Amino acid sequence: MHFEHLQYLLALLAIPGLIILYNYLIRWKKKTASRIGDPLLVKQGQRYRITMENKSGDDHPVHFHRHTFELTRIGEKTTAGILKDTVNVPRRQIIEIDFVADDPGLTLYHCHMQLHMDFGFMGLMKYG
Repeated sequence: MHFEHLQYLLALLAIPGLIILYNYLIRWKKKTASRIGDPLLVKQGQRYRITMENKSGDDHPVHFHRHTFELTRIGEKTTAGILKDTVNVPRRQIIEIDFVADDPGLTLYHCHMQLHMDFGFMGLMKYG
């Protein structure tokens, strides 16, 4: 079976807030920029490549519920055959993953650090 790679960029940005707290901005980019807070829209059976670019000063262990993905790049190093549902995205680094949208329904993704979730680092993947 042939899968077309549809590439998405997940930019992880820390936005300075009041005192020393941060809010996390998650923006999906396809061919046109999405609005902040929009779910990642996927089609069942389609294969996707997601590039997670961590522009913040924090590490982010990113977890996708109900889906397993293949880790294909960590920084400048390509990888193959590593299947996960959580991957640490180091500060100021890029990670790439491939996954097949094979479990329809709303799917939560988030940073596994509770404080980061509290400040908005979570979102939904939606089948369309």
